[in-house]
Amino acid sequence: MKSKIYFLVLFILAPLILNARVIDRFGAKIAISASKVTAADFENFFNRRIGFNLGVFGEKNITNYIAFVSSVEYNQKGYISEMIATSEDGKEIQKVDSNTRLDYLSVPVLAKFKYSKICIEPFVAIGPRFEYMLNYKKGEFKFMKITVKDNMADNFNRFSYGGSIAGGINIPISNKFKLNLEFRYNYDFSDLASKPNTIEFKNDSFDLWLQFSF
Repeated sequence: MKSKIYFLVLFILAPLILNARVIDRFGAKIAISASKVTAADFENFFNRRIGFNLGVFGEKNITNYIAFVSSVEYNQKGYISEMIATSEDGKEIQKVDSNTRLDYLSVPVLAKFKYSKICIEPFVAIGPRFEYMLNYKKGEFKFMKITVKDNMADNFNRFSYGGSIAGGINIPISNKFKLNLEFRYNYDFSDLASKPNTIEFKNDSFDLWLQFSF
């Protein structure tokens, strides 16, 4: 409950912070995300799940071609895992999926390289990302006779960090208003597993962002 309150406070205060004179542009954004967890020797166990993100951001121009962008985001990540029930003689009886959602407060800090000499401004961006898991909802394997919860997320660290790389276009609507379409890939550098000497788990996600800036 406390983590949700902290997130709401940050989300309310962020527009006030981003509107300060130290930034050149600020705005809000929404996204659709396709995420999963990766783990060695479990490539076929995890599939991507669809989630939704939202956030606020600020941008500081360094030159006409380089800027720094930072965001405060709520990101819905997670994974879909698959299990197969078999009979005593090894024949497949049933295949079931569980959908586990991982809710994150995410703060990426990206260097943005842009080309400003045409109307539709293309850009690429890259940089680190820091995250805190606010909450998670366990998926369930619903077999014919029993339902089994996926408890893997109980062993995940709350804090994680990684990198992001993005590309997109800025579309000027007026002198003050811009529409931004961004495709971003995010990958963890840190291990999600909280227990040492276990399998290494990492978040992996693709985001499609629609941003509105002023």
